[in-house]
Amino acid sequence: MGFAAVDPRFAEPNCLFWCIGAQKAGTTWLHSYLADHPQVLMPSVRKELQYWNHVRPPFDTYGTQTTRGELLKNRARRLAMSVLKGEEGRLKARAWAAFERALRTQDPAHVDYANTLFAFFDGHRAVGEASPEYALLEAETLQEMAALSPKSRMIYIMRDPVERMLSGIRFALSRHATVTPEALDERVTLALDGGDPHRDFWRTRYDQVISKLDATLPKERVAYFFYETLFSEQEIARLTEFLGVDPMPADFERKVWVTKSREVMPSNTAITRVKDALQPVYRFVEDRFGTELPDRWKRSFGATDVT
Repeated sequence: MGFAAVDPRFAEPNCLFWCIGAQKAGTTWLHSYLADHPQVLMPSVRKELQYWNHVRPPFDTYGTQTTRGELLKNRARRLAMSVLKGEEGRLKARAWAAFERALRTQDPAHVDYANTLFAFFDGHRAVGEASPEYALLEAETLQEMAALSPKSRMIYIMRDPVERMLSGIRFALSRHATVTPEALDERVTLALDGGDPHRDFWRTRYDQVISKLDATLPKERVAYFFYETLFSEQEIARLTEFLGVDPMPADFERKVWVTKSREVMPSNTAITRVKDALQPVYRFVEDRFGTELPDRWKRSFGATDVT
């Protein structure tokens, strides 16, 4: 399928990449590692741009300033940033302005998306972003992203399906309420029986995401990792080689977004329901990756420590 001509800056770096998830599978840690890498450029405005899921289905509107008051405050911040922080502040202010425009326009060339990504570009070997919401995109959108550059790459991290789903539910609940076993049970029931409005279940359908990636890019341009084995020198070496950058020491002890309520568990009945519902995912990933599957996935997870 052909797409409109796009901003030529996307093809400048040796690698244009996206980490598309999964949520609660180490993407924030990975973003921090790559943001500190001198040969990699990550967005200056925030970790998750969520550009593509805003301008394409599912058309999430996370991060959009919709009221006049919010717009005025944001513009005031950018003005202060540009005045008080010199050239760096001016560049960051322009990146924020471009990002705001990118979310509000339908530009087939994605110029303001490029303005956001490349605001601080200085010959970096790899330019990219990490937005787990992109795992929910349609295959056509992933194809459009991949078509921005012949050197595009995608990264997908998987975590034990039951652990990932419960961790995602726990994290979402903790942002608005106290996490209790009863609340977890209710959210599990909603996810499995009530249409999954928060997409807790669909975020864990690795089989569907991998099938979309298979239809999008050649296998050598997609890298798969497992949360359980990601934090190792061997896997970081594989990651940096995939992106075409030099290996850099990583802080494997660094914790990011650890949910305080990680020890709160739903009922055994709820855990069994989640496990049963996700059996197709386990079978698909085991068939696809074989001996690469982490031992943690093969164990009983009735009493797992879900963070």
